[in-house]
Amino acid sequence: MEHGLLKNYHKFKYIKFTPAINLQNFSTRKRTEKSEGVSIVKYGKVWFKVNGNLALFKTYDGKGYKTGMKNIRMANELICANLAQQINIESAKYETATNGTDSGLISYNFLKPKQKLLSLFHFLAPNIELDSNLVDISEKINEYTLLGYEIDKETVIFDLYKYLIFDALTLQTDRHSENVNFILDKANHSLKIAPMIDNEFAFNIENLDELNNQNELITYQKLLINYSEHSKTLDVRSELSGTPKRHRHNIENIIDIAKANPKMMDYLLFALKKLNIKKAIADTEQMGIQISEDYKEYITKIIQHTKRMVLQELNHTKDRPSTGLYEEYIK
Repeated sequence: MEHGLLKNYHKFKYIKFTPAINLQNFSTRKRTEKSEGVSIVKYGKVWFKVNGNLALFKTYDGKGYKTGMKNIRMANELICANLAQQINIESAKYETATNGTDSGLISYNFLKPKQKLLSLFHFLAPNIELDSNLVDISEKINEYTLLGYEIDKETVIFDLYKYLIFDALTLQTDRHSENVNFILDKANHSLKIAPMIDNEFAFNIENLDELNNQNELITYQKLLINYSEHSKTLDVRSELSGTPKRHRHNIENIIDIAKANPKMMDYLLFALKKLNIKKAIADTEQMGIQISEDYKEYITKIIQHTKRMVLQELNHTKDRPSTGLYEEYIK
């Protein structure tokens, strides 16, 4: 029987932040580095120098953002950064911050001199109009290699596969080819995956207003239908442009890849076992963030449900693990 997920949606927004950094105490400098995929509305041309480290400030409000969701998006960013670390995905480092009347998060610069950020969209260009999947990305890597770039193709493909798993388990609604990034190192003429950013619309939060107009009891099945119709996610066998995807189809594709590659199957099982939403919430709250019990329950159910979907599909294909191990994986 399906359990309701959104019975107390109006309470989700009761999330409070205790800002850790007052940016007015630190100097600024104009940002000259060229990059793609970093979404900063108001402070996109400014670096803050915080305790010797450069940081960007994002307020999570402004044109195009839904009102009343700011604190949830900030909490999602921090929770997902903790979740990513649990399964060996490098994430940008975030802290809460204020600058006068503006509040938000800072993310610390992970680029070194002579490095720039290159989005997946620009990495694939000029062939972006073609259907692009992991095979096409592999071919593009070969092109860069011929140009003299040092790229570990197996590692890059594996890192992108990690994204696909992470996004499927956390119901990302805004993962597209401009917030998956590479670090292009001009000094060493090398290219690798950049730390993960932009998880603010995890857990289908961008689409919840449409589901809860009458504050009705929403089931997980209804949530997935809404997610599939309105979400932008990277797909394995379709274009990397942010078009709607069916969640079950995404899971089937992820498992198909894993079945053909023992290393990826091992990682899929590792991710299912190690992804621990309750620990990620606890780690986030230690940063001075109060998250409502209703929202904790909601995102915990999402992780449990998405894990269960993957495990059930694995069993249908007669791959590991057996149904008797559910308790070990569903955390």
